Amino acid sequence: MSPFSVHSKLFHRVKKFQQSRLLPITGLLLGSLVWLANNGNPPTGKTGAPFNGNCNDCHSGGNYTGTVEVTGFPATANPSTTYDINLKITGTSGNPVKAGFQLVVVDGSNANCGDLINITGNGTGTENLQTREYIEQRTGKNFAGGMVSWDFQWKSPASMNGNTIKAYFIGNMCNGTGGTGGDKPIWSDITFSFAGQPPVTAEITNPVNPSCFGGNNGSLTVEPGGGTPPYTFAWTGGQTSQTAINLAAGTYTVTVTGAGGSGTATASATLTQPTALNLSATVSGTVTCVSSATATASASGGTPGYTFLWSDGQTGETATFNTAGIYTVTSTDNNGCTQSASVNIPGNTTPPQ
Repeated sequence: MSPFSVHSKLFHRVKKFQQSRLLPITGLLLGSLVWLANNGNPPTGKTGAPFNGNCNDCHSGGNYTGTVEVTGFPATANPSTTYDINLKITGTSGNPVKAGFQLVVVDGSNANCGDLINITGNGTGTENLQTREYIEQRTGKNFAGGMVSWDFQWKSPASMNGNTIKAYFIGNMCNGTGGTGGDKPIWSDITFSFAGQPPVTAEITNPVNPSCFGGNNGSLTVEPGGGTPPYTFAWTGGQTSQTAINLAAGTYTVTVTGAGGSGTATASATLTQPTALNLSATVSGTVTCVSSATATASASGGTPGYTFLWSDGQTGETATFNTAGIYTVTSTDNNGCTQSASVNIPGNTTPPQ
């Protein structure tokens, strides 16, 4: 694979180190390399990436030209794969004495991407800043034959947001005096892709609420995506199918897991229930030899659209009775929920004397 390289650029403005600060991140996926004059452990987050500062915040003035190049990043990275990376800084004029580096790799959300790995004896170390991992020199190296280089490794993630990784890198060629003047930062960027599956996703669709107050005939179905099928499911309450059934009102969470360690995702949904169905009935009149009594039912709550059935077979809100006794009325709402009430129909059928 051809190395990625960049010719050095001259920066004319020098800022004091105390004024250096992180710049807000914008846009693309980044991985970055920087040399900082702090020889043993340079300040983290000076990679030149849009979300970082740049070592030219305080290092400049070196009359050098050169290239910085990185090899080993693949054109397309496979999931969970370790790659051998080499960074080389070459001085083409001006005879720089020492150099060093720093690197960070991020994904499409500008979050840390993969894992940076030191190789014992290569003079590198890792640091973390704002959830991102950086690799950098632990001791600046002297130029030999016009160049310096470091070896380390990068392990790609199992999955990531999107499939593009962009690497920005910068080196600092130094005069070796330990100061910030007479140094020359150089940087560039590379882009490569990710061949893995997108992250596991979980979306709950078409929730079915319980039809009656206090009922448990609700259900929830999760639609998985990304990762590697087949998926497994774990619902609140212990069900393990794609669709959870016999659910009462409440909030439920499902965890979807892809095969082969390809990731997990969670989703939650809340089931609601109608209000309780209420039923009452009132009686008017008394059954006599010459008159009837009536009872009227009234329903509320539940799901409107009520029907009424009396125990003697009559239907409708109002029933007429010619015989005294206890009668029951049952109301059914539009969801099929039922509620019952009883009435006592009084009677006086003794003939007049």
